[in-house]
Amino acid sequence: MPSLTEKSIYIVSTIGTQGELLVSFLREQTGIPCRQARNLGDVEGELQPQRREDNIILLDCFEKRLKEQLYEVRMRNPDIVSKCLLCLFNVQHDEHAEAEAVNYGVRGVFHENDPVESIQKGISCVLRDGYWIQRRIMGKCLSMNAKGLKNNKIKQEVPGSLTRREKEVLSSLATGVTNEEIAQKLFISQHTVKTHIFNAYKKIGVSNRLQACLWAAKHL
Repeated sequence: MPSLTEKSIYIVSTIGTQGELLVSFLREQTGIPCRQARNLGDVEGELQPQRREDNIILLDCFEKRLKEQLYEVRMRNPDIVSKCLLCLFNVQHDEHAEAEAVNYGVRGVFHENDPVESIQKGISCVLRDGYWIQRRIMGKCLSMNAKGLKNNKIKQEVPGSLTRREKEVLSSLATGVTNEEIAQKLFISQHTVKTHIFNAYKKIGVSNRLQACLWAAKHL
C-alpha cells in the first residue's frame, strides 16, 4: 500500500485565501502533500493514471452551477476521472446534478457550508476507495443506473463470462468494501484486485464502481 507521501491532494481554486487555508488544513490533518492550482490543466500533466487512487483533486465550484461546472470539465478535461479521484467543493445543492456528477465519476461532493473537518473526513473516506456522497444522492444514482440497465446501456453479460475470481471481486464490491479489504479477504494484492476490477468492467460494460456494484447486485 502506498505511503501517505506517495499520495497527492490538489486544490483547484481561484480563491486564494480559502484555497490556501484548505491546503494548510488538509496537509496538517492528513500528512499528505497538498498544493493549490488555478485550473485542472495546471495539474493534469502531473497525474499518473496507473496511480489514480493516489491522486485527489478538489475542484472549487464557488459561484458556479454544478451542471455548468461538469460541462466545462467534460469539454476541457474529458479524461480527468481516469487519472485521479475527483471531488467537488463549494457545491450548491442540486440533487439531479449531483447524481450526474457521481455517474460521471466524481467521488466526493462537499457543499458550500460544509466545515473543513467534514472535507477532511470525506477525503480520508475517498482515499480508502469510498464515496463521500449523501445517501439520497446515491439512491438517485442507483435509480438512474437502473434505468440504464433496462435500456440495455450496460451489457447484460452472462456471469459465466467472468472468471471465478472476477465474480468474487465484483460480489465484494457490491457490499461496499474497499480494494484493501477485498485484497485481505481474498489473500491477494491490491494491484491484483485492481486488475480483476478493470477486466470485469470491460466484460460487463461499465465504467465506474457504482455501475459495477449495481450490476453485481442484480446478477451475482
